[in-house]
Parts: sequence; C-alpha cells; structure tokens
Amino acid sequence: MRTPDWHPHRLLRRDKIPPAFHSHTKLRKEALDEVGAALDKCSGLIATTPQSVFTQLVELVRAMRSRLSDSQSNLKPIAAKHIGSFLSCCDKAAQANFGKLVFVPLISAAMSDNKKAMRETALY
Repeated sequence: MRTPDWHPHRLLRRDKIPPAFHSHTKLRKEALDEVGAALDKCSGLIATTPQSVFTQLVELVRAMRSRLSDSQSNLKPIAAKHIGSFLSCCDKAAQANFGKLVFVPLISAAMSDNKKAMRETALY
C-alpha cells in the first residue's frame, strides 16, 4: 500500500480557499478549477494527518459543499465532480468523516435540481 505523499497545504494554500465564498462567479469558478488541478496532481492519494491538515481539508470540503447551492448553475456540477474526486482520494476513515459533510447536500442536489447535468454528476 502506498503512503499518501501529497499534503494539501503544498498545492492549495489556506488563502486560496476564500475565493470559493466570493461574490463573483469568475473567482468562484477559478477556485474550483484550482481545487480540480490540485486533485489531479495528488496521484489519487491525499494525506489527512496530522490534525492541522485534516482541519484544513474540512474547510475545503465545506467550501466545495457551499458551491452545491450556488446561484450560478454551471458551478454546481463542477463542485459535485470535485467533491467525488476528493473523496475517492482519501482513506476510508477520512471518507466517512468528510462524507458526513457532503452526502446530504449531494443527494438533495441530485433529487431536486432541474438540470440534467447536475443530477447525473451528483449521482456519479
């Protein structure tokens, strides 16, 4: 079993998370794109220890979760895709913890969104 050698603070600094809460759509999309690029660079493994790293990852998951209810409908499927990619890169214990934060909004988005792309992405 490979050990996770990617730490989120190397590629995604804490100061890069706030744009996800920014009022401009372009900045929110850039923040999601940056998360996607960081997930692509992690080689499928994300280190969730020590606790300080785990806390930063919780903030990241919460920021991505908030994009599931974004007023700009084209950002919702991107956020759902990145949440799924993020969860698949974590170990099982971390998946359970992060899942508690995102499973309900993902299922809600899949059931209630009127856009086909969002429904399919949330379920995939």
